[in-house]
Amino acid sequence: MHELCRIRQESLTSVIDYVQKSLDPSNPQGVAHGRPLDVIQMHYALANVFAYQGEMDKATDEWLAAYQVASSQLNGAMPELEEVLGIAYLHKSEMDNDVYRHPGDQCIFPPRVTQSYSKPADSQKAIEYLLKYLQRNPQALDARWLLNLAYLTLGKYPAGVPQQYLIAPSIFESTEDVGRFVDVAPAAGINLYSMSGGLIVDDFERNGLYDIVTSDFGQCAPMHFFHNNGDDTFSDHT
Repeated sequence: MHELCRIRQESLTSVIDYVQKSLDPSNPQGVAHGRPLDVIQMHYALANVFAYQGEMDKATDEWLAAYQVASSQLNGAMPELEEVLGIAYLHKSEMDNDVYRHPGDQCIFPPRVTQSYSKPADSQKAIEYLLKYLQRNPQALDARWLLNLAYLTLGKYPAGVPQQYLIAPSIFESTEDVGRFVDVAPAAGINLYSMSGGLIVDDFERNGLYDIVTSDFGQCAPMHFFHNNGDDTFSDHT
């Protein structure tokens, strides 16, 4: 497992180094001297690697660089990059506002109460690029959905959403009341921040109490064993 982790880390470093060298204008063999499409694809690839590592500042910089090339030399690539930048900026806004560690009411849709992110700049950029994309593809439901979410993060849903792109709260009305769900895991001692993984709940200690084992998609991340304390809390005995 340690070897797999080392290989994974080295492979990501190698890819970043290779692409950056290829994009260097001083490299006579690089893509900077080739077709605009090749330059765009290289920036796009580098952005994907940075995004995979959670480095959204660097990722958006690379997608912006690709967009600048497209806007001046290859207009046909602009729509896809506008959508990608809208998604990236919304994701970055969620990260900067700590939504993934402390979601609470920020992740409830439709909103129970009107609230906005304390750091709204990237949500505003997300709206800017999603609107550009929707002007080209007004029926793109995925982009409309993301646009509505972006306005939600600014506390402007539904009133602030342009009418032609609004997904009205009435769409989500239900005849059943399922209540609201609260994330109680942190209070119970299960407070992980990791990539997606697996989960097993079983009485591993054969004492009549269910313990929890989690795995992680990341090659460098450990599994975790959470011991059931018998009082509705768990201890990480990894």
